Amino acid sequence: MKQIETFTTQHRRQKQIEETKNNIKIAMLALMQNQDIKKIKIADLMQKAGYTRRTFYRHFYSSEDVLKSIITDIVFELFAYLDNKDTEQNFAQTVTLFFNFWTQYTAILKKLKQQNLSYLLQSIAFENIQQSQLAVVLKQQQNQVYIEYFALSGMFSLLTIWVDDNCQKSVEEMGQIAQEIKDAIK
Repeated sequence: MKQIETFTTQHRRQKQIEETKNNIKIAMLALMQNQDIKKIKIADLMQKAGYTRRTFYRHFYSSEDVLKSIITDIVFELFAYLDNKDTEQNFAQTVTLFFNFWTQYTAILKKLKQQNLSYLLQSIAFENIQQSQLAVVLKQQQNQVYIEYFALSGMFSLLTIWVDDNCQKSVEEMGQIAQEIKDAIK
């Protein structure tokens, strides 16, 4: 019986930790709407989240650490989104799905771009690509790592240009552009 109580307490504590981290990330996203990310003070962030500075440092090292955590969550959400789709898709359809996913995050993409932090997105995606279905599909290929990085780099480069262009092109147009690039490489 004691083991069940200990497990329940640990589970409850873990849930509380995740909730606290989530609340801090939500506060960061709210502050990012009106401030430069690099100018967000921990005190302001924690006031917005409703916690003390001490609580912040139990979970994060810096405001950039919070931003990296937010981006990591988004990258894993992207991988899960792509993993749940039909694996028999052609290249243009995959790129279309990729851009379709990012349409919900255009504000964050633009903010990262404005503050020269877009590199964080691609860097975190590269760090975690092995956790994606893309890695499983490409595992059968010789030179898998090179192919993964080339494909991911190309997609994120297109994403950067799309954001630079204020996301004017439709997701279908971006899929077509990617297909044209692939065809031109052949």
